[in-house]
Amino acid sequence: MGYFSNSLALTADAGHNLADALALALSAFALWAATKPADAKQTFGYHRVGILAALANAVGLVVMGGIILWEALQRLSAPEPVQSGPMIWVALVAIGLNTGIAWWLSRGAKDDLNIRSAFLHMAGDAAASFGVVIAGIVIATTGAYIADPIISIIFAALVIWSSWSILSKSVRILLEATPTGLDLAKVEQAVGAVEGVLTAAS
Repeated sequence: MGYFSNSLALTADAGHNLADALALALSAFALWAATKPADAKQTFGYHRVGILAALANAVGLVVMGGIILWEALQRLSAPEPVQSGPMIWVALVAIGLNTGIAWWLSRGAKDDLNIRSAFLHMAGDAAASFGVVIAGIVIATTGAYIADPIISIIFAALVIWSSWSILSKSVRILLEATPTGLDLAKVEQAVGAVEGVLTAAS
């Protein structure tokens, strides 16, 4: 419908939904793989599969956001006519579906980076679909076709912003970096203060 209506915002939203369907499948696979017990080849188990899935999802979203941003900037200088009707109705259906899935995922999003990544996908989709509805209403009432690339730019920026934190956290975990907010010097000091513990200075 995005192609037939010539709406970049709707096309971007549809592409994001397709990417999210693949992301949910990848997340489900990662959750299954994480339950596999450790073996001779994977002595620490498969828990990091979820982190890899989160990283793959985040990278995909950042790349897609960049492509949408580039195309939207091209249309900003020369807005193209779009059909507002399909934009509004298709986006309304997408809002309902994405909101329902995001609510279902919200329970596990706090404790699992992989699920949080999938949750952000769906929440971002719902927000993007809402933006498409707004753009469609503006175009239908005023004929201002520039609303389509403007909403697409906002959508792309939100996608990149929301995905960047997942991407950076995934990389930090895979690199086994010090957790954010943890002061290593204070931890060493606290451990060293325990009776019987020898520090490097000792």
